[in-house]
Amino acid sequence: RVLFANSKFEAMTGIDQPTLKGLSYQKMLEGFCHPEDFEASLVIYRNAFNDRSISGPFEYRVRCPYSSDYHWAQDNIVPVYDQNSRLLGFQSTINSIPDPIREEQLVDKDLSASDVGSKSSDLYFDLVERVDALIYKTTADFNLTFINGRASEFFGISSEELIEREMSWFDLVSELDRDRVQEKALQAKEAGIAFDDEFRITNVASGQYCWVLARFAPVLGRIGGVVSWEGYAADHTSRREAQEALEIQNRKVRALFTVSTA
Repeated sequence: RVLFANSKFEAMTGIDQPTLKGLSYQKMLEGFCHPEDFEASLVIYRNAFNDRSISGPFEYRVRCPYSSDYHWAQDNIVPVYDQNSRLLGFQSTINSIPDPIREEQLVDKDLSASDVGSKSSDLYFDLVERVDALIYKTTADFNLTFINGRASEFFGISSEELIEREMSWFDLVSELDRDRVQEKALQAKEAGIAFDDEFRITNVASGQYCWVLARFAPVLGRIGGVVSWEGYAADHTSRREAQEALEIQNRKVRALFTVSTA
C-alpha cells in the first residue's frame, strides 16, 4: 500500500496525497500509467515486491494532469531494510523524461533536501529519518545531493554539511577499502547497472570505523547513461565482527584437529 508521495508526484500525475494514500500499487498505476504500458509496469512492480529486489530503471508513459497527453517517465524501485536486514518497505522514484522542446513546462525530476523537509513531505521525512540506515542520492559521479539525518551518526558530519561540501562517497569510504569500492563503482557506472558492496567508513568525530552494506541503483537518462544514483547503506559491523570471530574459532578448531591427528 502507498504510504506517501511528495508534491512532485502530484504535479506530475494530478493525484493528490489523500487520494493516493492507502492505494495498492496496481490502483496507483491505473491512475496515471498509459494503458499500453500498464501491464508491463505492473509485472515489474510485482516482481520487485515479491523478490524484494531492486527493479532497475524502467520507463512508461504518465498521463499529464491537465490534458489527455502523456509524457515519458522513468521509475526505479528499491527495497528499504533496517540494520537487521528486515524489510521496512519500498521506495519508488519516478523521474520525468523531458522533451527538450518543452522542458521548462515539465516537472523537475530532482528531489531536493528542501522537498523532503517541507510540510507536504512530513510523512516521507519521518520514514526516512526513522530508518536505521543511510538513504541518499548522488550525482552520476557519486557526489551527494541528498542524505538523511543518520549521516552524523555514521560519519560524524551533518547531512547539511556533507551536501554543502558536495562530498563524494569515495571520500567517506575508509582508505582501506576506497580503491576497491571506487573501481567497482566506476565499472557499474560504465555498464549502467546497480551494485552493492560491503566496506568500512570512518567517523571523523570519534575516529572509529564501522562496516556498512551499501547499495547503489542508477537513474538512467532517456538516451542511456547514468544521470544519478539512489541507494541506502546499513550498519553491518556487528554481523561482520561475528563473522570474523567465527572464522577465528574455525581456524583454532582446524589447528587443534591437525595437531591431534599428527
